[in-house]
Amino acid sequence: MLLTIDVGNTETKLGCFSGAELKHTWRVTTELRRTPDEYGVFFTQLFATSGVDRGAIDAVAVASVVPKLDPVLESACRRFFDTMPLFLKPETQSLIPIVTENPSEVGADLVAAAIGARSGFGAPLIATGPPRRSSPSHRPASISASRSHPASRSRSTP
Repeated sequence: MLLTIDVGNTETKLGCFSGAELKHTWRVTTELRRTPDEYGVFFTQLFATSGVDRGAIDAVAVASVVPKLDPVLESACRRFFDTMPLFLKPETQSLIPIVTENPSEVGADLVAAAIGARSGFGAPLIATGPPRRSSPSHRPASISASRSHPASRSRSTP
């Protein structure tokens, strides 16, 4: 099972995938002061409440905009899941081109979303961020392909 961790400045989102199927999700507060042991116990307790065996985790992928937590999460994953996590780094990934003067300034969460959008909808496309939760009437983000390209199409997320 793949554990994905999306570390934002205020919240950290976790997801467990079995193949391409998302089985479980959790949303927790990002806390810079937690130790690797605290994160490991915290994550495994979330798994226990959802009936997920931590031994089933055989890979971990992390997209983080909080670099100070990278070594903490690496240590927690190695100790509690016996696996070295893969960190998505915008400046070194080779899945999509990032055309900017400083690719390291592009958030790993945005790069992960763009990679996922291209995988699901093809290219070329424009991927916008997820809907804001503060407005219940806010419509889901749309993903559109360039209309000038003959193979393009336009889709919206449901």
